[in-house]
Amino acid sequence: MITGSEIEVRGHLDHGARAVSIRFTGAQAVTIGAAMIACAGAQVEHAGARLAEILPSIPRT
Repeated sequence: MITGSEIEVRGHLDHGARAVSIRFTGAQAVTIGAAMIACAGAQVEHAGARLAEILPSIPRT
């Protein structure tokens, strides 16, 4: 959810027993997203796959 100049990410812990919400600035969200993609890339490479197999394609527009 984007509210003003913040991006809010919502989730839950303990199998849905606890709701969590984290708010990021745009720059923080980009940094976190890049780090998550890097971690995913390392994991899929370790498994013998390719990162392109788990990421959606980017539209050409």
